[in-house]
Order: sequence, then C-alpha cells, then structure tokens
Amino acid sequence: MPEQQAAVWLEEVGKPVRLGSRHIPSPKDSQVLIRVTSVMLLPHDAYSRGFGLFVGEKLPWVLGINIAGEVVQAGTLVQSVKVGDHVFGLGDLSGPIPDQGGLQEFCLMNEDAITTVPEGFTDDEVATLPVNAVTSFIALFTGFGFNFPAPWTTKGRALSLGSESIVILAAGSNAGKLAVQFAKLAGIGLIICVAGLNNTAELEQYGATHVIDRHLSQEEIVSRIHGITGKDNATRVYDCYSFKYDLALDILPSTIPSTLVTLHTILGAEADKVKTRRPLVKAGIVPCSNQNLAPYVEDFWKHLVVGLQKGTLRPTAFQVIEGLDVDQINTALDLYAAAKPQKQVVVHPSNGKQ
Repeated sequence: MPEQQAAVWLEEVGKPVRLGSRHIPSPKDSQVLIRVTSVMLLPHDAYSRGFGLFVGEKLPWVLGINIAGEVVQAGTLVQSVKVGDHVFGLGDLSGPIPDQGGLQEFCLMNEDAITTVPEGFTDDEVATLPVNAVTSFIALFTGFGFNFPAPWTTKGRALSLGSESIVILAAGSNAGKLAVQFAKLAGIGLIICVAGLNNTAELEQYGATHVIDRHLSQEEIVSRIHGITGKDNATRVYDCYSFKYDLALDILPSTIPSTLVTLHTILGAEADKVKTRRPLVKAGIVPCSNQNLAPYVEDFWKHLVVGLQKGTLRPTAFQVIEGLDVDQINTALDLYAAAKPQKQVVVHPSNGKQ
C-alpha cells in the first residue's frame, strides 16, 4: 500500500477544484479503508465549491460522499464486511479532515454507513443511491419529516396508508424519484408529483399516481393538486429543489396543521413568509446524515439492498468520468451550479477498475 494517493482538492470557495495528492488514511476500529471505484457528484458538491456549503470552514477539502468501492483494510471491530468486499454507502462530512471524501483513490467509511453491493449490480449503479436515498427516507419516515412508519416495521406492515397523500415537488430529481419509490413501498394512496412531463412514464413506473406538469402556472398546479386531494387535504409537501416556497405554501392549507420538508434551509424572508402565510405548518430541512436515520440506521442499509434485489428500489441513469479528470469534474459541477439538466455524474477515481 503506498503512502500517498491522488485526490481532487477544493482549496478556495468559488474556485475550480484541482488535482493534487494526500496521504492514505488508516481505518479506526469501526471503519474500513476502501479503494474508491465510484463516487457520484451531487448538487451540494457544487454548492460546497460555490459558496462553502458544509465545508467552508474546513478547507482544503475532498468532495463526494456517494461512494462505492472495494474494502482493502478493516478496523479491528468491523464484523459486517471483510477485505475484498465491494461496498457502498454514505461518507461522513462531520469530521475536521476529508478522510471520507470520495474524490480520491482511497477513503475511509464508517461500518454503520455502508452495506455490500448486491449481486447483479455494479459499483456505479449503487453509488447513485446513498445521499438521495438517505435524504428521502428521513423525509418520509422520521420525525424530521412526515414520520410515516418504515414499511418493514410491524406498525408499517399493519397500518394502511391508502387514504394518505404526499405531494413531491421536483419529483423528476433523483431525491424525488426515490421519494416516490419509498412512498409506494409504504402504501401511500396518493403520490402526486410535480415534474417535467418527460419524467411521467418513469415516475408512474416508480409508483406516482398523478404527474402534474411543472411548466404550468403556479395557480394551475395548485388547482390540479387540490382537485385531487381536496383543498384542505394536501397537508404534506416534500420540495426537492426550491429555495423559495410560494408554491408549497399555496398547496398547503392555512387552517390545518401541515408539514413542509425541504432540501435547503429556510432562511430570512422565506422563513418569515412561512410563519406569516402558514403559521400552523411544520417546515424544515431534511438533515441528511447516517445518524439521522435513527432508529432505522442498521435496518435502512439492509432494506436498501433488499429493495434493489426485489426491484422495488432502482438506481437512476448516470454518465461516467474516467479517472480524476478535474476539467470534466469542474464542468459537471458548473452544470449543477447553473441548474442545467444532466445525467448523474459518476467518477472513477481509481481509473474505473471495478
């Protein structure tokens, strides 16, 4: 094992990432060291580069937390995986140094935030899942969001949710697509999606009961949703994209407690708007971390694999960057920052060897 490795560094907010090197870290007791075969770039990686989201006080940093690879070392307490296994999971942003960033040839991962790659799936495919799956699961099945019972629990199996509804804004996003699949698994009766109509067939295959064209006027979108649910019955909105929440607030009732779950912190004028227009709404960001899956941390990763094997959860389309090509990586981050459409981008840090 060499002491140094290639790594892509974010050194200054607002500047392109660059190729450099860093030491190869050693796993602690409950960690594994993996050779990174696949890491998916995310919009929040572009926001980290653009304005320091999550990492601005810790630069220089290595981005990428949707990770898959081969275990090359295991800590003394690790029991669920062994050297040679291919695993995938969620990197941890909370530490002071970027040992768990995926845009490097080797990285550390916590045992409780990984699972083995199931037979029949590639590292690339499963690397598209962790962040969006964790985020949408927390949104639907924990107290940070709608708090439905997880579908594999005794309560989840016994409770009929056929009369319940959920509205997913930006349902064509990767987080939105996984939310649709989780809602279908939970048995939610009305899964109403606002998305581009080019996503209709895919979303209906995942379980959407209604797909409403996001290009319609806000008034028309609200009218169509209320025509499905009734004006006061659309009480759960999961917004997978917006920084402004006028559409969500128009959908939610004004006199009944309701819940708005977002992917961005509601700040300033938007927070004031929520309090003024919908004082009964519980509104907040999904705090995406492995710890916030509680009490489902272990079961989540197990059932994510089960869902893949049964076909009830599916990876989404992606494109590949071979090697740590910083020009292509910066271009992909530029497109995310500009909110331009592109397939998910999976990078092969270790030259694509799977």
